[in-house]
Amino acid sequence: MSRILTVKKRDGGEENFDESRISDSIFRAASSAGEGDREVAAELAGVVSLFLEKRSQSPQVHVGEIEDMVERVLLETGRVETARAYIKMRGEGGSSSVSEGGPRPGELFPGLGISVVSSDAGALSAWDRSKITAALMREARLSREEAGEIAAQVESRIAGRGLTRISSALVRSLVDAEMFDRGLTDEIGMQAMLGMPAYDFKELVLPGSKGTAASPEEAVRMLAGKSMRQFAFGEVFSGDTAHAHADAEIHVESASAPVHLSEAFVSLEYLKRFGAFPFTGGWEPPSSIDGIASGISAFAEGMRDYFSSGLDLGYVNLSMAPCVEEGGEAAMEAAGVKILDAVLSASDRRGSFRTALNISAGVPDLLRFTEARGLEGRKTGRGFAEYWTAAERFSKALVSAAAGARTASRNLAEITIHVDSNTFKNPSALSFLRFACRHIGPSFAPGFVFEHEPSWMNLHSRLLARTEDPELFRNPERMRVPLVQSVAINAVRAALAAGHGNIDRFCSILESSVSKALNALREKKEFVAKLSRAGVFAGIEAGAPDSEPVFRIENGIFSISLTGISEAAGVLAGRGDDLDTEALKLALSAISFLMLQAREQAKKMSIPLIFGGETSPEGSRRFASADKDAYPSAEPVRGAYSAGLTACAKQVHEMHEAVRDLGSRFSLVEWRLFLSGLLENPDNPPEGFFDLVCDVFENTDIVYLRFK
Repeated sequence: MSRILTVKKRDGGEENFDESRISDSIFRAASSAGEGDREVAAELAGVVSLFLEKRSQSPQVHVGEIEDMVERVLLETGRVETARAYIKMRGEGGSSSVSEGGPRPGELFPGLGISVVSSDAGALSAWDRSKITAALMREARLSREEAGEIAAQVESRIAGRGLTRISSALVRSLVDAEMFDRGLTDEIGMQAMLGMPAYDFKELVLPGSKGTAASPEEAVRMLAGKSMRQFAFGEVFSGDTAHAHADAEIHVESASAPVHLSEAFVSLEYLKRFGAFPFTGGWEPPSSIDGIASGISAFAEGMRDYFSSGLDLGYVNLSMAPCVEEGGEAAMEAAGVKILDAVLSASDRRGSFRTALNISAGVPDLLRFTEARGLEGRKTGRGFAEYWTAAERFSKALVSAAAGARTASRNLAEITIHVDSNTFKNPSALSFLRFACRHIGPSFAPGFVFEHEPSWMNLHSRLLARTEDPELFRNPERMRVPLVQSVAINAVRAALAAGHGNIDRFCSILESSVSKALNALREKKEFVAKLSRAGVFAGIEAGAPDSEPVFRIENGIFSISLTGISEAAGVLAGRGDDLDTEALKLALSAISFLMLQAREQAKKMSIPLIFGGETSPEGSRRFASADKDAYPSAEPVRGAYSAGLTACAKQVHEMHEAVRDLGSRFSLVEWRLFLSGLLENPDNPPEGFFDLVCDVFENTDIVYLRFK
């Protein structure tokens, strides 16, 4: 760069370079165009001088170069009328508007030597204003003219600073500022950057005295999660959904994984027949217990690429029975440990991805005569009912392993036991249920699914996705159900907003929340369809060896859950007052009607809906935190809301009373029941848990029970 000292005139003479003369000529042109401003003219003259210096290799420039540069600066900073006036002032005898060797149209500042560094420092490129223009046309859908004006203005601001290097993030910020000044706020959102400010990220890893530093893995995960949530609520879900989520009216589950499906149920029969296909090179049925265990690990690992929350393995004890029948007690115990280890190793220690086991207390009627398969997927010629003795032995081995498996570095195994009327007709099945209940404690807190109707089966431990499809019962390896998306609704917020006793208002608010949740599910369904068409799920939509897709994404299910029902009931009835049982029954009757409405509405939207999924701990905590801020004096607002009905007692006999009270009050709707307080009391008799489980099944319509 050379400082300009002299100007060569058209007649060949020379004179000293004077920036004020450029400013005066710009001001005269601007005044004739009705845009006269001395300060602006001086600023533009400074830009002209700067870029003349950057372009020139000598301390002298030709007057035509100055005029050309003035013209270009005016045109490409959006001062079109002033530029026209300036061109007119140059007169008929002036030089051409672009002198030989001068900048070409659209390249106002070539050769500036400015380098642009990508936000991740992964690339360095020369400045090119046309890239900004193209990006604005593509991302913000601006016209070429408007995009070009914005790009030119940004370029002028950057050049005015004399920079030699600038980050792409700063360029984008300058573009956003220019768009904001022009009132293009909606268009700014269409090309928003994803991530978090550098200061915030630094606080994660170098918090100083303000907190504990995040581990490297956690810091990366948090940065990625924030970026993906921004994408979710900017691209996948609408502004209305984003607002409802931000207001804690609803909670979109797994928003940090918007391009993933949620979770899936897969029968262990599938892994017995086809191994870990499609996550291995081919399909090969396992020939040993070790092969089944390694297949579980490999399959769960492959699932992480497509599912964010977890994998449910179905009817594990029935599937394992033909493979372990000939083994003695030691072999049975070893098999239980191997399967449990495979499940624990496949679960994320942070709990974001869980692998769960479903076992059955007895053989459901719908599977009694289905032909079982052994190792290598070979048919045995016998129905599952004939293997119950082996299934019971394996179930006890699995429970024993789970009850003693928890250490400081391992997850608590998630096991769900399915109970139906056959459980109580079969002494051996009842014996296993009693055995499992006797092991309940801080290290083993199973869930219980109560299947009150023999005409259907549940295909998921928490979702209660029911099926009556006889084809699935004849071929249980086809039990492969993907859950696409879950949305939770904050029932406590609805109750707090409605106020004590205002059931009509409560139901009206909930009805609005249900509509917003359904819209969120529809939006995710539409986005997943786009991903599917783009081949994103090709790996799991591929045909399995049974000629069916591994997962049929278009038939995936969706879930809505109501969070904090017990707390909401307390708000409506009035804490500290006598519980108004009739009012609560009326409220819950209205909720059940809302559920029916939601199912009908979902059917019209072609959304296979399950109403009653379990809210994630993150959603429960977020709801409670938001409500505490909005209603600081509200009594039920605490650390986290219940995912269903909650009963708390230290003594088992007290819990019986609470359950029977709940059973009479909440009989109009199928509910999930969470029992807390019992596991902390070592004085509760082991048999008491068994009696309590039987009491819930026989005397209530509750469909899911878990000790917490």
